[in-house]
Amino acid sequence: DILAKNGSAVDAAIAVLLCMGVINPQSAGIGGGFLMLYYNRTQQAAYYIDARETAPEKATEDMFQGNATLAQFGGLAIAIPGEIAGYHDIHDRFGSLPWEELFPPTIKICREGITVNAHLARALRKKREFIMQFEGIRNVFTNNETKDLYKMGDVYTRNDLADTLEAIAKEKSAAIYGPSKTATNLLNDLRDAEREQELELARREARRKIENETRIREARHKEMEARLKAETRLKTGEQARLKAGVEASLKAEEEAKSVEERRKMEEERRMNEIIAWEEEMRLKKEIWLVEEQMRHVQEEHKMRMKAEEQKRFQEERCKRMDEQNQLLSEEQEKLSDEDM
Repeated sequence: DILAKNGSAVDAAIAVLLCMGVINPQSAGIGGGFLMLYYNRTQQAAYYIDARETAPEKATEDMFQGNATLAQFGGLAIAIPGEIAGYHDIHDRFGSLPWEELFPPTIKICREGITVNAHLARALRKKREFIMQFEGIRNVFTNNETKDLYKMGDVYTRNDLADTLEAIAKEKSAAIYGPSKTATNLLNDLRDAEREQELELARREARRKIENETRIREARHKEMEARLKAETRLKTGEQARLKAGVEASLKAEEEAKSVEERRKMEEERRMNEIIAWEEEMRLKKEIWLVEEQMRHVQEEHKMRMKAEEQKRFQEERCKRMDEQNQLLSEEQEKLSDEDM
């Protein structure tokens, strides 16, 4: 539709990416980022656009305090999205249709219904435990009739996302990065996420203190021993969490290396197959050339043999004719002598 309206390739790409963020929200969306390589045939020039997410300005190297979980879940794990800023930038440079005309198809899908595909259904099953822990995402992907996560073929709507897309269509990047009502609401949600995380950590700390005090009251004659044990447990737990975080990071790195190694091995295998195929073709060609040469040699040999045979036949024939002529001549001489 975008190309039919004389839109540019960038217009079509933005419209498709917006749609992908709705159809496959587990893999794409306006809350993330992207990389793009754009080639302008008229200019014969390529442009590289880096619109990946970035860390907040106040982020520090030690803000997770050695807790790998904080780097994956909660407010501290959220980066600044680059998706809309990237769309806005490439549209200003290479777009031809008005910005707001790129959004209606995706907004329509959000309001009229999104069909859950196999890819999304598989992702929901895989992340079921995580989704059920958080009300916001749980409300998005839970079927109100079955009270369970959506399954392949189910249809659901995203009116809240449609409202956000309409705001972006009108306000462009300001809808996400401010100043705008949508940006303010987004910041409030992020602050709430951080506060919820802080409250949960405070609850856990309070529970630990109550448990320690209860143990002390029940065993006053071993107060010092209980205190030491409690401190040891806390230190051990912290060390275990740190160790678990490190092990998880190392495991993730090993898995990434394993995937990369498998990819390299697969590429090497394919390259070896190509080289082997090319070598086989080369050998077949050489064999064919040798066979052709042998065939020519055999044909030449046959022709020489035939020529030599014809030559011998002619020589023998001439020899017989000479002998016959000589005999005839001798007979004639005898007859002449008798006549005399």
